[in-house]
Amino acid sequence: SAFTFSAQGTSNVPEGLDAFGFRIEGNTILFGMNAESNWTNFSRKLLTMSIDTNEDGETDYSLQVADGQIFDPVVFGSDPSGTLVSALFNANASFPAVVNNLQYVANAEFNSSVLQFRIDAYGFDGFLVDGDTTFSYELVLSDLYGNVEDGVLSGSIDLADNVLFDIADIIVPAQQAAPLNVTGSGSTLLLSPTESSSQRAAAVR
Repeated sequence: SAFTFSAQGTSNVPEGLDAFGFRIEGNTILFGMNAESNWTNFSRKLLTMSIDTNEDGETDYSLQVADGQIFDPVVFGSDPSGTLVSALFNANASFPAVVNNLQYVANAEFNSSVLQFRIDAYGFDGFLVDGDTTFSYELVLSDLYGNVEDGVLSGSIDLADNVLFDIADIIVPAQQAAPLNVTGSGSTLLLSPTESSSQRAAAVR
């Protein structure tokens, strides 16, 4: 299977995070990324996405993806639960305010390098006001102690400049092909967690 995204980002580290993209689904954004090295279990990792909504160089929101135990040990237990979730923090609050902590369940296979995570873009739990489509970001993939082992990726996104797909997720039988109709502007990013390590990410068009 392969998952479709609008390709984004320019890495400022030669190795680490080599692919990143987004797909709009209603008021939510589904992000997909690929790291150059496999993780055994993403429950041992922490992804932090700093979001600058007015692009003044300062972080306005911090999106984190980690094991649910990191955010709510009462619900998920004191040990890693294996359930990955996203949480959005308002960096401008006087204390670490959380906007709808545990927004969505994220997806990362064992012994893989592909992560998919979702966030509300608009509405009460979102980070953008209606009509605003642009923001800057910086992705940092680290271990739970904050040690950056897997690189940094940064760039900017305009949600109005996206690729549209007739099929979001493609199931391709072994040694066969599947059609995909693409409209809009930009490049298409295909992520396939089931492929070998060197073939999990492909940017086309």
